[in-house]
Amino acid sequence: MERVDALNGALGQNRCIVCGLANPEGMRACFRVEGETVVCEHTFDDRWIGYPGLVHGGATSAIMDDLLVWTLAGLRKKLSFTVDLHLRFRAPVHVGRKLRMVGKLTGDRRGIFSVDGSMADVASGETLTEASARLIVVSREKFIEITGVPEIAPEWLAYF
Repeated sequence: MERVDALNGALGQNRCIVCGLANPEGMRACFRVEGETVVCEHTFDDRWIGYPGLVHGGATSAIMDDLLVWTLAGLRKKLSFTVDLHLRFRAPVHVGRKLRMVGKLTGDRRGIFSVDGSMADVASGETLTEASARLIVVSREKFIEITGVPEIAPEWLAYF
């Protein structure tokens, strides 16, 4: 199983709130390729509480968004931005429970990629959240323009 986000460790400066290994306050979620899917197993701690005992919906949304972006990065080696994100919260996500998220690529239409994902409680197998997104891939120059970074780290160049 290939770790999709292994380049995060190589970058050292990734401070993404979800996957940034250099962000001690973030989720530090890890993603890996499994066949034609990308998988993340994660347990939210009490820093991500919304209502008592439950993970905040914004935290759930953020990790699902990252799952879908890493799905395209892992399966097609392309960095992307989310055009739209749709979520269905089927059941509450509890703090301290091990979760398994799975993303899969479902379409490609003129550079707009469709990706679906789900989040399940590992112990019960219950699907808690479903997500779908459309992602857009941009050129290296457009990425620099959008983010404002002066240059792309060498580890990321293969993703353009």
